Amino acid sequence: MVYGISILNGVSVCQNHALRRYISPHNPGNHAPVLEQAINSWPAVSRHPRVSSTVLVIGSRGAPECEVAKVFVTCTEVITPHEAGFRIEYTVSGCSHALTGKGSLAAGVNRSMNSVSIGASDGFNRGFITVTPDALQGHRLGTYLMWRVVQFLHQFPDAQVNPIRLSDAQAYESNHVRRNRFYEQIGLQFDYYDGKHENGRSRPVRAGDLI
Repeated sequence: MVYGISILNGVSVCQNHALRRYISPHNPGNHAPVLEQAINSWPAVSRHPRVSSTVLVIGSRGAPECEVAKVFVTCTEVITPHEAGFRIEYTVSGCSHALTGKGSLAAGVNRSMNSVSIGASDGFNRGFITVTPDALQGHRLGTYLMWRVVQFLHQFPDAQVNPIRLSDAQAYESNHVRRNRFYEQIGLQFDYYDGKHENGRSRPVRAGDLI
């Protein structure tokens, strides 16, 4: 095991090579890389914000049992007849300054246009995702955040996902390989404009086909 991430919310944990995977108490045979079961079951329309909180424990890459940071995550969801929004805000408290910081991620649905966006909250914009602080990149925090977004978007399975554009400005050194894999693991496929796969645009896909 290379690194670990735990959730302090009573969800059972098992170890599987490089990642601790979180198994639903109601489905212990589920081995998909799902890191947490939804805490609440929310209605299709909720004009008032629904908020849930989670605490993540990030382990060292070389010694997953050794805590290097805690991440306090707050998710806010609003669904109306015309639009829906989902926002994750997180604060990192680590053992060093490099492992301290905060960030956010949003997703939006325009129910009239039947379109969704990742990295934006209005259902129109197209964006990409970065994890801060930089020292936490590669610890699967981004995977957890994206899983939460995909779970939200699955409530609108027929909506079309707005394209995500990738550029070499986001792909320093060899980071573009990890960046591309990050998106591809949720079911996005890209048309790349260069041989190094640093620049590209995601192909059309329905929200329900994201994994």
